[in-house]
Amino acid sequence: MQRTTLEAANDKKYPTDAKLVHYEVEGKMFIDLTRSQKNVNIFDLYCDTYGKTAVKKIDFGYGTVSPQRWGYKTPPQKKKRR
Repeated sequence: MQRTTLEAANDKKYPTDAKLVHYEVEGKMFIDLTRSQKNVNIFDLYCDTYGKTAVKKIDFGYGTVSPQRWGYKTPPQKKKRR
């Protein structure tokens, strides 16, 4: 989620490895919800995109869903032959 609010990102339906990135662009504060294996990858991406002083804080998200199960949809069941 890009440029969202803290209330919208405070949802338990997101995976447990989601991170909240607080950053500043042109004097305005924004919050993104993103996923990555390492915080340094998130930090590098935001620094390259918005500048060296843009990232203010990287926090854990509020999600409770296992990352392996997030976004998983059960396949449709096939009809059984009689």
